[in-house]
Amino acid sequence: MKPKRVSGPLLKKARQTSTWVDIYKTQIANRKASLAKKYGTAFIKTLKIREVNGKKVLLGEGYRGKVYLGDLKFQDGKSKRVAIKVFRFNKEYGASDVIRKYKEIIHDLENIKIPKWLLGNEREIPLIPKCAIVQLDNGDYVFVSQAFTRLGMGGQESKFVKRSELPALQDLNFNKQLVYTGAILTSFGYVVNNDIYMRFKGKKDFVLLDLDGPASNEKFKPEHRASAFVNEVLRNNIDRIKNSEKKKELLEFTRKFIREDRGNLDSDFKRDVWDILNKIKI
Repeated sequence: MKPKRVSGPLLKKARQTSTWVDIYKTQIANRKASLAKKYGTAFIKTLKIREVNGKKVLLGEGYRGKVYLGDLKFQDGKSKRVAIKVFRFNKEYGASDVIRKYKEIIHDLENIKIPKWLLGNEREIPLIPKCAIVQLDNGDYVFVSQAFTRLGMGGQESKFVKRSELPALQDLNFNKQLVYTGAILTSFGYVVNNDIYMRFKGKKDFVLLDLDGPASNEKFKPEHRASAFVNEVLRNNIDRIKNSEKKKELLEFTRKFIREDRGNLDSDFKRDVWDILNKIKI
């Protein structure tokens, strides 16, 4: 017996209703927003270095490059004054390696908040400012972040105190800042140096501003991160303090934030650090 012939398609395609289309569009929009947040460039329409009388406004300079005042325009038409670091690459650190490390650091740290009053800060503050790695039309990469400047009598003035006015290493709160931020960075595997933050004028708030150090070194292996933090961050700061009571206070401060952390630190890192801390006596 011959099989009966079936007319028309064997599988009928589901009709795409207006509701289904709306859901699909929403999913696409959410994905674009997610990518924009992750990579930090899709929200930018234009990015330009500001010039005054035909001269670029230089905010600072380091071994990684020069930082200029710039203007960023968003896709929605809003604009913002920003700081633009134009990278200086060399043979030791290729462009792709540096850019990769910066993107990784931003991705790791961009959502971390420092709890109110923990370090003298009067409010909950981001660990790092809003920032992104952006590729310009000419192919060059730049580091874009908030411009912590204001217009003064002599032009653009920094909102931060001078480095010479930062607390001395005998200032206990300064040591707490270094130890806490050092714990977060080391928990991600980054090598920490003391030149990692700036303090705002007239305030106790500070911001982790310079990412050059963490981007310049190879990361610690997960199993070495706890000992690296204790030996190269905590012990170094304890050793600098001359007063024995302040040494003990810094150690207790460290135990407290390790014990009470609510997600800023990796759980394995906290466990391993806690085991080492219990063996330290001053």
